[in-house]
Amino acid sequence: MKRLIATLLVATAALIGSFQAKAIEDPFPKGSLILGAQFGVLPGIGATAYGDYVLVDSWWRGHFSVGFEFGYSHHKQKTYDVGLNLFGDGNLFDVTEGDPIKYNKWAFMTRAAYGLNITDRFEVHAGVLAGVGLRPNFASSESQLDYKKLGPCFAGGGFLGLRFFFTEHLAGSFETQFTTNSPWANLGICFLF
Repeated sequence: MKRLIATLLVATAALIGSFQAKAIEDPFPKGSLILGAQFGVLPGIGATAYGDYVLVDSWWRGHFSVGFEFGYSHHKQKTYDVGLNLFGDGNLFDVTEGDPIKYNKWAFMTRAAYGLNITDRFEVHAGVLAGVGLRPNFASSESQLDYKKLGPCFAGGGFLGLRFFFTEHLAGSFETQFTTNSPWANLGICFLF
């Protein structure tokens, strides 16, 4: 994960440095609406849907937006049982692999982002997320963990992403999110209205 983040940051810096410092026509005028859907992986699999409303345009070759995000992720995790083994093969503890546990996480968050227009077709953005989520309680119940009960939790973090516009209104997008309830690596499409 650290290599992926470092690669993204180096690629972004190289792209920024390779373009001449000239005025770029702002493809995100004030009042624009960006709606997107993404498929995510790591950990598990999931999906996010988001909407951003551009509040300020032409702000240091970029724009500032606020919006919402709805995220879902499905996880499959191995469990291990540890028991005391005094009369077995000489190991003090006996570790056995249990059945995989499957569980889901949900999140509804607000988001705020700054997007830097590299060209009129390519944009890099970063921002923060904060909201509420549902995830397993992981509370002990009769010596077994209860993964099926979902409970409320704080959902939040940050994200770093990019968009490349194929047409005036359609773009491909990639976001790396650092949140507790959404996938970390998301690839999808978005529409500019």
